[in-house]
Amino acid sequence: PLRAIEAVEFGLSAGFDEAIDNETRLCAECLDSEESKALISLFFAERQTRFAPGLPMDTGVQTLSRVGVLGAGAMGRGIATAALDADLQVRLVDAKLAATEQAAGSIARSYTRSVERGRVDEATAAKRQSNLLVSNEIADLSDCDLVIEAVFEDMAVKQSVFATLDKVCRGDALLASNTSGLDLDQIARATSRPGDVIGLHFFNPANIMKLLEVVRGAASTDIAVATGVDFARRLGKLPIVSRVGPNFIANRVFDYYFRQAEFLVEEGADPEAVDEALEDWGMAMGPFAVVDLSGLDVSHAIRQEYQTGHPKGTVFPAAEDELFVASRLGQKSGAGWYRYQPGSFKRERDPEIAKMMHAYRLRRGFTPRSIGREEIVQRCLLALINEAANVLMEGIAGRASDIDIASVYGYGFPRRRGGPIFQADMRGTAAVLAEIEKLHEVHGYWWRPSPLLLQLGADNTPFSQFKPNLPKTGAQT
Repeated sequence: PLRAIEAVEFGLSAGFDEAIDNETRLCAECLDSEESKALISLFFAERQTRFAPGLPMDTGVQTLSRVGVLGAGAMGRGIATAALDADLQVRLVDAKLAATEQAAGSIARSYTRSVERGRVDEATAAKRQSNLLVSNEIADLSDCDLVIEAVFEDMAVKQSVFATLDKVCRGDALLASNTSGLDLDQIARATSRPGDVIGLHFFNPANIMKLLEVVRGAASTDIAVATGVDFARRLGKLPIVSRVGPNFIANRVFDYYFRQAEFLVEEGADPEAVDEALEDWGMAMGPFAVVDLSGLDVSHAIRQEYQTGHPKGTVFPAAEDELFVASRLGQKSGAGWYRYQPGSFKRERDPEIAKMMHAYRLRRGFTPRSIGREEIVQRCLLALINEAANVLMEGIAGRASDIDIASVYGYGFPRRRGGPIFQADMRGTAAVLAEIEKLHEVHGYWWRPSPLLLQLGADNTPFSQFKPNLPKTGAQT
């Protein structure tokens, strides 16, 4: 757009031929730019999401007209709204009657706002709301074609829920979990029909965010997975298919991004400087602003789970624990990495953070150093790329481009940068490997080069040419 303005402005005072020559030059610069290549790459990546990797092209899908949502919290309400917006009938169920009533009121208010803002007309809003039934009786899910569980992220709770759904729901109904990272196979084993169980991991707010991870369990049938992808597209989402693995695709790769940001603060960077550097590079929000938005209590619980699977004695960043202990939980408490005025979500620098980090570094024996913007961006991006390589190598992601979709639509990675996989291919896997090996020498464990990156970097093979070795699919019917 800026080049278009430049061309018009030049043309106001130049002759026609000279102006056309200038415009041709500017157009060629745009076409050859990183931004152009990134957007073209993302264009094709988006279109690939129509098809689940590893599934025959002619795989059928089940017809869905009535969708059940179990759990009327914020996520459940968002999922229900997304289904209503797709003109589906919805049964929203919660054991607590007050929760269902609150959810119905919240959904009604959201449609009122949509009408006021001209997004839908009154007739459409009324029709969609008429398709909603709220209840505190789980038996009301018995006639649903698909039931999505959106309850507390606890394995025992989810297994109990699925054992009940197995008895209540029709024999041909699909059962889906909105888990953000628990083992779907364990959840499916609580039922007598693990082939009909898939994951549908929505991102909050579920009716707004375009990314939807369709999780394939070891027993999930091709038809179940294909139906999940079709359902996601019907909701206007971009589906990416993930195999079962800790935190699936998006949350897993971005865990390494967030962890690296915290390591940078431990070494001397201000959290505000980290956020500003990454936002200036193009991220929608810096990592510490994101944590404040989601809540430090949530990230604290996640960090406890992430410590499994690593060697004994592994050093984890722990600066954020200082804030959690001090009850600085982010926007919800008025203070986290930033301070927030009552009723405002505008972040403000808090001098108290500098004091807390100074004391923390002294206690942990860190000698703070000055860290530039380029190092901040490089380390966070390279951490993303290295773990993305592991996700591909393990077959958790079935396509390299799906990781770019996950990054752009799940975590605000800038579209004009294409995604971490695009960035790696643009820079060259050999150059990326060399940088990661340098970081490994300095910082140790967390920078072990992915075996796949070692393989591709040896002869500078792009990630886009790598075809993951996907496990065999489940039953066909």
